[in-house]
Amino acid sequence: MNTKISIIIPIYNSSKTLNECISCILAQSYTSFELILVDDGSTDNSGEICDLYAKTDPRIIVIHKVNEGVSIARNTGIKRSTGKYITFIDSDDNVSTNYLLNLIEIHEKLNAELTISGFVKRNQGIDKPHYIDYNGIVDIETIGSILNNNIISVPFAKIFNSDIIKTNRIIFPNGISRGEDTIFVLEYLLHIDKIALLPEYNYFYITTENSLMTKLNSVSSELSCYNMLNRLCNNIIKKYNLKKEASTFLIKMQLDAFERVIRAILIIPNRNERIGLLNYLDYSYYLRHKKSNTWKESILTIILRLRLFRIYDLLMTKHA
Repeated sequence: MNTKISIIIPIYNSSKTLNECISCILAQSYTSFELILVDDGSTDNSGEICDLYAKTDPRIIVIHKVNEGVSIARNTGIKRSTGKYITFIDSDDNVSTNYLLNLIEIHEKLNAELTISGFVKRNQGIDKPHYIDYNGIVDIETIGSILNNNIISVPFAKIFNSDIIKTNRIIFPNGISRGEDTIFVLEYLLHIDKIALLPEYNYFYITTENSLMTKLNSVSSELSCYNMLNRLCNNIIKKYNLKKEASTFLIKMQLDAFERVIRAILIIPNRNERIGLLNYLDYSYYLRHKKSNTWKESILTIILRLRLFRIYDLLMTKHA
């Protein structure tokens, strides 16, 4: 087995973690890979670190570009890639020695179009495994286990078929500041039928308490994210003919994304602008699926259903 895998790492000011990340990739037991390091306009010495490694190993390709964000950096890596398969690793994460080997073995053995591995979320020395206790090709009975697990919302700990990505022009969307990872994976799912699961977790996702997911972006960015997620989630539910219990996580993603749009509107200083934007939104999907857990949520939902946006704005901004 010597099928080449393209490993794509977007890099921006990652000098503190980059050496460890690259070192664990070069230590892989599976050696037939190209490592594409996309330096996205780093202002520290990340670019120099990349260049030094490239001089020591012909499998390393370095791309230096102006800073345009992680989505364009990954897309740039995809365009440059020549491997039959593509996998993504973040510059502050680590993988165990057999990470690639374990993924490629099951991927090729089962002729899969996507293989998903478990991973470990590491926060301040505390490890939390994320995996699905199943090994092999997913069928209609187990697809819900994937879609109801946040393991589906990240591009790492997976192997993708390069031809499927490039033929269908699947990219990480530009112009949105969150959710681009999930959108890429969901778009890929719409074009495949054979998904393999590997319960082992050899990918270590390093995170901190200060997550970007809690930071609100512009209304247009949040709305773009919601519209994309809404389309993809609904299409996946139709593609796999998912029952309600199997689509819980997909529906929750849509509701969370819609609520972020509302919160982004409510922080706009001008009240007339806030009310105008609230009036612009389509609440049909949200109101159909939203379950109120408290009396306050129930009242706010009724107010939205009656389209009493001035009252809604008054209540939400007064107590924000």
